[in-house]
Amino acid sequence: MKAEFKPHTKIIRDEWDALVRASPQGNCYALSHYMDLVAPEWSGVEVFEKEKLVAVMPLHVRKRRGFFVSLQPPFSQYWGICFEPRSFSSIYKRYSWQRKVVQAVVDALPENLRWFAHSFSPHFDYPLPFHWQGHSLKTRYTYVLDLEASEQELWKGLGKNTKYEINKASELQLQEAANGEGLLELVKRNGEAGKQLLTATEGELLGKIMADALKHKEGYVLEMTTPEGGLSAAGFFLEFEGRTVYLMSAQNPTEKQNGAMTRLIWEAMKKGLGKGRLFDFEGSMMEGVEGFFRGFGAGPIPYLFIEKNDLPLWVKWIRRLR
Repeated sequence: MKAEFKPHTKIIRDEWDALVRASPQGNCYALSHYMDLVAPEWSGVEVFEKEKLVAVMPLHVRKRRGFFVSLQPPFSQYWGICFEPRSFSSIYKRYSWQRKVVQAVVDALPENLRWFAHSFSPHFDYPLPFHWQGHSLKTRYTYVLDLEASEQELWKGLGKNTKYEINKASELQLQEAANGEGLLELVKRNGEAGKQLLTATEGELLGKIMADALKHKEGYVLEMTTPEGGLSAAGFFLEFEGRTVYLMSAQNPTEKQNGAMTRLIWEAMKKGLGKGRLFDFEGSMMEGVEGFFRGFGAGPIPYLFIEKNDLPLWVKWIRRLR
């Protein structure tokens, strides 16, 4: 087992992306063209077994305040290790192999890395080598819904208030937008109304992500409009290997609560029906948001946030390093 830390310029992208797409831990955030946008100077650890690529882990190594750090970039819920798909004759053999891979990754991390903080896929379940090397393991939650059910079954699983909000928005019109301009405009209006959803830099980045996803047919933008043609809500959804990811949305801050956002998500869920999809709400641990997602029948799925902070005490409080 051999692991190598490499800058993105030294990585064979087709091989990297093929493994990410096939991996049980794979996700859209770890594809090379996506990382080019959210972390232009991304790097990664590649693990080889007899010259065959068997695992990868993206990193975002930067120098901040004189120290090298690797932190989760924006619009990327989780990175972590992606293993090649592989069958084992026993649980013992499975985790023995994973232990070797994870240990090789930990050993290959840059020695001068003073702060590592990344979220791992919900399908990553062997973090012990990180723990043994002094990393902390914290549990976070996403909310996921299986779209294998029929529309009628999906409707039965909705919360009472969720159904009410969807019905309240029955007069609104749904359309799939050709670009993300409407969503970005709603983000801007919210900022002007005193509710900043994104910084200017994040808004610019979101625009690039949406344009790239639409170009590669890896996502879509839905809009809810009033009968008069006004934009009530818009949302952006990524698609990756049988998974729909609810990445970002915004509603018109000048309108009263009209159920537009709830119906927008309901329509996105319906769009994935019959395609063997999972709907990932990119969950939140905020009480109000958690309840909103749970109202759609989604269940909490734990995933790991792994961190090691060796920064000097005097600089640890400067969260602007992120």
